[in-house]
Amino acid sequence: MIKEMILAAAATLAAEPGIQYGVSGSFGGMMGDVPVYAGGCNFPFEDPIIVPASDKTFYCGIYNALTGERIGSLPVKTAYGASAQTDLGLVMAGGSTKDAWLLTPDGKLQELPPLPQTVDNGYGAAIGHTVYIAGGNIDGKPSRGVIALDLDNQRAGWKLLSLMPGLPRVQPVMAAAGGKLYIWGGFYAGEPKTVHTSGLCYDPEADSWTELPEPAPGVTLSGGVAVTAGENRIVCTGGVNRQIFLDAITDQAPDYLEHPIEWYKFNGKTYIFHPHDQTWSVMEYKPEHARAGAATALLPDGTILLLGGELKPRVRTPQPAAL
Repeated sequence: MIKEMILAAAATLAAEPGIQYGVSGSFGGMMGDVPVYAGGCNFPFEDPIIVPASDKTFYCGIYNALTGERIGSLPVKTAYGASAQTDLGLVMAGGSTKDAWLLTPDGKLQELPPLPQTVDNGYGAAIGHTVYIAGGNIDGKPSRGVIALDLDNQRAGWKLLSLMPGLPRVQPVMAAAGGKLYIWGGFYAGEPKTVHTSGLCYDPEADSWTELPEPAPGVTLSGGVAVTAGENRIVCTGGVNRQIFLDAITDQAPDYLEHPIEWYKFNGKTYIFHPHDQTWSVMEYKPEHARAGAATALLPDGTILLLGGELKPRVRTPQPAAL
């Protein structure tokens, strides 16, 4: 039996203490015509750089991204899960838990089959009513895995698909177009340490992979976002600077957290991929897009909202930005 709860009226729920600092690693998408984010984590202090890593705080609230009002709660506190938008609702899965949920357009939160293993820092997308999660850490280990759930056949549970070729991809981005999945970026902190720039295309019908070009020479989308905006456009922005992040996972300097925001050179350009001819176009840099770990919501008018994310390691933003 499907368990579900109806989200409460916003006036009956208080915002969680600390959420005002903004979060990264939250779920994000649309509940009907309302952009929402849920869960996520932060360091809720005036100076988040000086506090121990153990002071990271996780959240369970579901919030209207435009008004900031809390409209409900996930059953558990979680962050770094995967989101996927479908016409049945917003799928939110994994992170700090194996749990998965469907947030329906009319504000009901339904339980979905749990993930077979914990998956954090992967990325989600949907083709029709089938939801995919790629990359990230599976049970804490960097992964090349891709799993899928058919929302019309939930009893079958999540299925493991063919592994991505190459090294694992933690914090990749992924979007679906024309019945295929398109993945870029991600990093691997094992050996050889790698911050990916190129991408991969997965064809579910053939269960096969092909390589994709990078957005621009040396540019990674690791930690960024990807949103399908029509069948012939995948919009990508945000994420880390490849060389600075590679240096950090190779031999992090003692003062790595102490630099000003500009030093980290997060990506503020928007790259648009055209699946029909596998080419990229690029839009100008905007500082409000230079964030990592953001969630997204695609509004009915085609506007893409960036929700939360960090401006530099540990420093979050509560301000949405429009693409």
